[in-house]
Amino acid sequence: WRALRVSAEVPLSQAVVSALSTPGPVECLVRADGVSTPLYFPKPLTTVCTRKRTVGSGDVVLVSAGAKGVTFRLLEVLAPVGPHFVLLGRSSLGVAETNAVARLKSLGAEAEYIRCDVADRSSVEQVVADVASRMGRVDGFIHGAGILRDKFLSMMSEEDFNSVYQVKLGGLRNILAAAVPYGLRFGVAF
Repeated sequence: WRALRVSAEVPLSQAVVSALSTPGPVECLVRADGVSTPLYFPKPLTTVCTRKRTVGSGDVVLVSAGAKGVTFRLLEVLAPVGPHFVLLGRSSLGVAETNAVARLKSLGAEAEYIRCDVADRSSVEQVVADVASRMGRVDGFIHGAGILRDKFLSMMSEEDFNSVYQVKLGGLRNILAAAVPYGLRFGVAF
C-alpha cells in the first residue's frame, strides 16, 4: 500500500513505477524532480518523571470528548477511584451523553456533561471558570476531542488540516490556558 500525491507535470505511469520501486516508507510524494518521503526521527526522553500521580477520589477532571469512544473507555477504567469527571462536548445533551454520565456514576465517579467546543477559547474559559467556582479547583484534564480526517498529511487539504488542528492542538491550548490558574496538576492528551 502506497499513498501518492502526484504533481501535474509528472506522468501517472512514471509516478506509479517510481513509487513502487522505491523501498522504505509508505507515504511518498512524486514530483518532476523525483520521489520524496517524509522522515520521522524518534527521540528518547531526556528526562524521566519520577513523580507518581494517579487520579484520585474527588479529583476534578475535565474530559473533552468523553461520552464516546476510546476516551470513554479510559474513563470507565478510572471511574472506580471516584473522581469528578466534567465531560465536555460539542453536542447537546442527548442519549449518548446521558448514558455515559449514568454509566460513570454507576462505576463510582461523579460525572456531568457540559456543552463546550474546545476549539472556542471563550467557551472553554467560561466553562472552566464555572467548574472551578463550583468545585473549588480543576485538578486535571483528559483531552480526547478531535475531528477525524483520515488521510496522510501530504494528502490533506488545508481546510481539513485546519479543522483537525483547531480541535486537537487549539483545544489543548485552550484547556491548558483556562485550567492552569485553577490548580491544574496533570493532563493527558491523545
